[in-house]
Amino acid sequence: MKALTWYPGTILPFASLWHTLLRATWLNDLRAGDIQQLYMRRKIACKAREARIFARALGEPERALSKFAVWEQFPNGLRSCMTDRLRWCPECMAEGFHTLLGNIRLITRCPIHSLPMLEECPKCHQSFTMRLSSLAVPRRSCLCGRTQFLTLSQARCPTMLANQTEVWEPVAKWVRQVCNMVHSESFVRRIPGNIQLALLARWCHDSGIAYPVCFDDESILWRDAAEAGHWSTYRFSSGCLNDVKSQMTQDLRQDWPAPDQSIVYKAMGRHLRRHGFANPDREIKVLMRTFNPAEFATTMASNQKARVAFVEMLWSRQLEPRAVTRRWPTRPLEVSLSLSAKRKTPIELHESVGRTCFSGGPVISAQGRRWITQHATAIEAQQAWGRASRQTQKSIADGWADWTCDPDHLEVKSFADCVVWICRPKGARIEYLGYVRNADRTPFLIKTPTKQDRCDAFAAVRRHRKEYLDDLASQPCLNWSQRDGWQVEKGALPDDADVRRIVLLHTGLPTQCWIFRSQSLFYARIVDGLIQASGPSAREALCGLRAAGIHYRKTYDANHAAKTPFQPAVQNVTSALAETIRWVQGNAVHMRGSEPERFWSAALITRSLGERCRAKASITDSKD
Repeated sequence: MKALTWYPGTILPFASLWHTLLRATWLNDLRAGDIQQLYMRRKIACKAREARIFARALGEPERALSKFAVWEQFPNGLRSCMTDRLRWCPECMAEGFHTLLGNIRLITRCPIHSLPMLEECPKCHQSFTMRLSSLAVPRRSCLCGRTQFLTLSQARCPTMLANQTEVWEPVAKWVRQVCNMVHSESFVRRIPGNIQLALLARWCHDSGIAYPVCFDDESILWRDAAEAGHWSTYRFSSGCLNDVKSQMTQDLRQDWPAPDQSIVYKAMGRHLRRHGFANPDREIKVLMRTFNPAEFATTMASNQKARVAFVEMLWSRQLEPRAVTRRWPTRPLEVSLSLSAKRKTPIELHESVGRTCFSGGPVISAQGRRWITQHATAIEAQQAWGRASRQTQKSIADGWADWTCDPDHLEVKSFADCVVWICRPKGARIEYLGYVRNADRTPFLIKTPTKQDRCDAFAAVRRHRKEYLDDLASQPCLNWSQRDGWQVEKGALPDDADVRRIVLLHTGLPTQCWIFRSQSLFYARIVDGLIQASGPSAREALCGLRAAGIHYRKTYDANHAAKTPFQPAVQNVTSALAETIRWVQGNAVHMRGSEPERFWSAALITRSLGERCRAKASITDSKD
């Protein structure tokens, strides 16, 4: 190893390797190629190993360049909050000192001189890299000569004292505390730089990490005070993950393990079904069969089950783009030829759902990674539920069901409601902090009535039936018997609220009737009819009512016992809306494929036709 001309003991604490190399090139008349050939393995960046070799060549102890002198000594989770360009304080550079700690973007002023940190020349606006190629002898300043990086006297011995660099110790301590930080990919790719720094500052306060005084305050980093209120915090802390049992495998196929994202997704689906939302595909089949978006929007406005079924369909489509291969309608089980058994169609969630990356970060156990992945998936699924709820409410407000759902174009990858999480291992435990923009507070469950609500509703129905029969009792009705024939009698008055409504069969058509007790007898009366019959038991009363209905129809050639056909609710449909519905239904008929395939293929066309119809309606209203 070639010895270099150097003044031992002149490397200040926290000094960067780039500045040390810059001094060595001047003292030894070296160029970048010489340094690379003699001491370095890489042309672009220097590793910690090369820093130790170079320290020995200078006659310095290895620890002289072991305190954040190279980029590798900073944790991977923090590098996204740093700049890879040269960043310096002009006074520190004039005194022969430069540190990589100043590349942390949370620092905007030098803690020693309180001067703004520079990233480019104030005159020619040239920025600089910290590569070996920038260490050429003729250039130790920018092109205009305004920014001077080094002088010969500073190359020999910096004028800054070692105790002056102690103000960087809190920053170095903070870097050591966050060295085991792991964050989501969205923390780097989906949020602006200032919000990234503001969330990092909030995470430090939430985690109890000492925040250096030289860092910018969180309120300054937000830039917009209103933006800080858009972010909600979710805090979770795991128990001891060393003795966690292995996950329960629900899929018997050995080469097809269920990922953690699918486990969370299926668990949330079971949560819906256990809270009163059974068979959600039934409501969607009605929309597929009728293909009438306007009518289904009206149905959703009055029917909670149809509304929640539509929300669940949009939610599933956002998280699982290929859900159409399994549901709406439910597909039969697959038959595996190798195992001769029936298997379910696999769940293939979107690649961005619950995606985690632990490369280059702290060592986290497999149980810890699973725990982080499951929590990240749960928060993103909750946000997807909120998006589906908003789209459903918009469909109801517009009067046109919109089931278009493309995860790549809706809001899954946008900044509008992105999910960012940061976690930190603490021994056998993991602390998880999630930050959600515009967090949706819609509960992930269906508002089902409690047992007391059901009892009150049942009592109200019985009370309403008794009041209804009390009103009918004041009107005469027909009573027929085999012995006396037809007689006009006063309607029977129920003794109590135990009034039941049943279907009377074997009368030609199913007929709705009332059955109740009155004055020690049982009475049966046709709903919305004038015929009633009595008997000592409920069976005899029903048999008498059946015979009376059959005799009345034969005698008077009328079917008063027939069930009133169902009349759908009358909907005010304009001519433009009716024409649009015909266009939608005709377009779906002429599409290729089965009914479900046509339903999903026509989603975009159906939405565009609905928007065109609403635009025409708004123009017509403005003219009127």
